[in-house]
Amino acid sequence: MDQKLNYGIQTVERLSSSRSEIKKLYPYNKVVLLKKGSKLLIDFDWYICKSDTVYFINPNQHFTFQDSNGVLLFFDPDFYCIEIHDNELACDGILYSNVFSTTSIPLTETVGSKVQFILQEIQSEMQSKDFWTNEKIRLLIKYIIIECTREWVKLEGNKLPQLTREQEISRQFSVLVDKYHCQIHNIHKYAEKMNLSTKTLHKYISTNYGTSPGCILAKKIILEAKKLLVHTTLSVKEIAFKLGYSDASYFNRYFKQQTQSTPLQFRKAYQERYK
Repeated sequence: MDQKLNYGIQTVERLSSSRSEIKKLYPYNKVVLLKKGSKLLIDFDWYICKSDTVYFINPNQHFTFQDSNGVLLFFDPDFYCIEIHDNELACDGILYSNVFSTTSIPLTETVGSKVQFILQEIQSEMQSKDFWTNEKIRLLIKYIIIECTREWVKLEGNKLPQLTREQEISRQFSVLVDKYHCQIHNIHKYAEKMNLSTKTLHKYISTNYGTSPGCILAKKIILEAKKLLVHTTLSVKEIAFKLGYSDASYFNRYFKQQTQSTPLQFRKAYQERYK
């Protein structure tokens, strides 16, 4: 994959043996279908598939595979924009841009067969490319997203095949935090963007996830800080500025409060563990 592609499919086995190929996929949205027993590392968390499972990985999330079998579909956000199609599909903040957790969906035989069929259709289109190929692949990506969002709703135990009020509020909050965590550190401002009171936002998030909006925002900021500490050579001051903090000392204290270690201690411990 030497030039920027709009989309593609690769086997997980091939990616497992090539760290450089995985890095090339960081800018893309990914749909990863893994077989039972496969292991997947996303950022700092390991996932083990207890059954065939599909994962949704955002651009610039760091990931790798271990003892894994499956396929990975990648597509450029400009080729198929999740945000543009969000009003139709209500998947942004659930499948992608989910700051609560990485979305993984254990597949039933029926849904697994559908996803496999769609991936085969995409591969077929890629091999016999013509004037209509790009548009058909956009539709096939949309089809995967619809089927998986439907399955997510079922797994949540919804009485109706749609999002509840609590889920919709949580989804919107997730999208905003993912987009603005480097600029907005005040929960009141997120509530304003959603035309809610801070109290109402707190009620919905705590009801749905058992934690406060402030904790979710802090979790996102600290995750991004850890990624910058581990995967770049930026100074703590540069990382603080990148995350929206003009006072590096304040950021240093904030990081320690959340993790029980300073940024430099975290970087050193990680490097020693994986050197």
